[in-house]
Amino acid sequence: MSERKTTAINLRMSQDVKELLRLAAAQEHRTLSNMLEFLVLQHCAQRGLRLGASSPTPSKRATGKQGIQ
Repeated sequence: MSERKTTAINLRMSQDVKELLRLAAAQEHRTLSNMLEFLVLQHCAQRGLRLGASSPTPSKRATGKQGIQ
């Protein structure tokens, strides 16, 4: 059974990133929201992140102290 979605998020991104997201979603037959959710869950799974786990020390990139690479 799928979890009921009750939380909204508002975010900004460049038009190019949005277009890439749209293309990826279309290729996977997903909505933009579902594609974002999938990517976040995939990212967390690859790095062993899960709710309730002690938070790892944030990297410079995660805290925004380093430029985009």
